[in-house]
Amino acid sequence: MTPLPTKLLQRAQALLQQRQWFEASKLLRQVLARQPTDAGLWLTLARAQRASGQAQTALQAAEQAMRYAPTVELAQQAQLLAAQAALDLNDPARILELANAPALADQAPSADLLKLMGIAANHLGRPKDAVEPLMRALSLQMDDKDAYLELGFALNALQLYAEAAECFRTVSILHPEHLGAQAYMIHLEQRACHWAGHDERCRELFAAQQAASNAGLKHYSPPFVLVALPHHPAQMLEAARGASEVICRRRLPMPAAKRRSDAARLHIAYLSNDFLSMPRPPWSPRCWSITTVRTSRSACFRTAVTMVR
Repeated sequence: MTPLPTKLLQRAQALLQQRQWFEASKLLRQVLARQPTDAGLWLTLARAQRASGQAQTALQAAEQAMRYAPTVELAQQAQLLAAQAALDLNDPARILELANAPALADQAPSADLLKLMGIAANHLGRPKDAVEPLMRALSLQMDDKDAYLELGFALNALQLYAEAAECFRTVSILHPEHLGAQAYMIHLEQRACHWAGHDERCRELFAAQQAASNAGLKHYSPPFVLVALPHHPAQMLEAARGASEVICRRRLPMPAAKRRSDAARLHIAYLSNDFLSMPRPPWSPRCWSITTVRTSRSACFRTAVTMVR
C-alpha cells in the first residue's frame, strides 16, 4: 500500500487554515490520485471546494466520500455536505435524492438534513411534504431560525396563516435582528385582521430597517411582503435591494442589453407574486405575451412579458 504523502497533506492543512481553498484543493487532489478510496480526504476536498464556491465539484467530492465512507458517521457527514452543495446549485430534487440514499435508509437523519429536505420540498412547490421533516428538525434543534422560517413558508402556502405567523413570531423573538421574520409576521397579522399594536410594530420594523441600513448591516426584507405594509417608498426600495442581493446570489450577471430594431418585440422580465391576478384592461391580451415560471422562493414568481408592437 502506497504511504500517504505526508508533506502534501501538511501543506494542504496549512492552506486550509489560511482559507486558501483553491490551492488546498489542488494538493488534496494530488493526494487522492494516490489514495482514491480515502473517504476522509474526499470529504475534506468537498468542504474546501464548497467554501471556494465550487458547488458542483463539491457535490461530486461529497458523493465520493459517501461511496467510500468506512463508517455510518462519516457517510452521514458526506451526505449532509452533498445536500448543502445541491442547495447551492438550486437543485432541490437532488437534495431529496441524497436524503433518501439507500445506503443510509435505516439511519435517522440529522436536524440539518431534515431541514434541507423541508427546504427542498418548499422549493418544489410541495409545502405539505415540507411540514413533517421541518417539524422533526425543530424537535431536534428547537432554536433553528431557518427551519422555523421554512415551516412558516410551508404553512402560509397551505393557508394556515395563524400557524405561519407563530413561526415568524418565534424567529423574531429568538432573533430580533431578523427583519424578514418580523415583516412576514406583521403581514400575516394584517391578513388576519389582527390590528392590535399593528401600527406600532410597523414603525418599529421600519426604524430597525433604517438603523440597519445606516450601520451598513446586511439584512433581508422581502419586498412582496413589505409592499403591502403602509410605509415610505424609500423603504420599499431598500426592501427590493435587499431581496435582489439574496435572490441573485451566485447567479451569473445579465448580459449587456442589445440595441433592438423598431420592429422587434420588447421583452421584460421581473419578479411578481400577483401579476396574473391583477386587473388588466381588456386590450392587454392583444399586447402582452406572458410566461410565468415558478422560482425557488415560495412567495415569488418570475414573469416574462413580451410586448407586441
